[in-house]
Amino acid sequence: IEKFRHSPQGQTRDASDKLRQMVSATVRAYHPGADTTQHRQQIALDYINSIGKDAIMAHETMLCEHAMERLGTLNSIEIFGRARDKGAIVSFALKGAHAHDVATILDRSGVAVRAGTHCAEPLLARYGQTSTCRASFAVYNTTDEIEALVEALIKAQSFLA
Repeated sequence: IEKFRHSPQGQTRDASDKLRQMVSATVRAYHPGADTTQHRQQIALDYINSIGKDAIMAHETMLCEHAMERLGTLNSIEIFGRARDKGAIVSFALKGAHAHDVATILDRSGVAVRAGTHCAEPLLARYGQTSTCRASFAVYNTTDEIEALVEALIKAQSFLA
């Protein structure tokens, strides 16, 4: 489990503890009789600030780079979008397979991705694609989940090939 810096003094806090605290606070916030929407938003902001935006960005960047590196080892995967300093999203296609078929196999392996045009039809047409899969990473994701994605893609490749 990744550790996050959450203060200038360099203290760390376990991400899973922070996530549990956020979920607990969120459940309380949406419980009948909860305070205002502003209160719920403050809970979310407090969570983000307790970790630190720089730490979140660094973690998401690391995950994205790791995913691009690992997916790049699969000959059957074409990655779209390699801009420097891009968000923690990786769009890809399994050669010879429709994105929805790939996403279904990944889902049955416990891996969630988006599949479709992602409101980017002109860009997809430029690349000769009708759809792609998209994996998104956030503060709560781990490198183990990226490894699960890679293993599920290997399974999808063997099934769809």
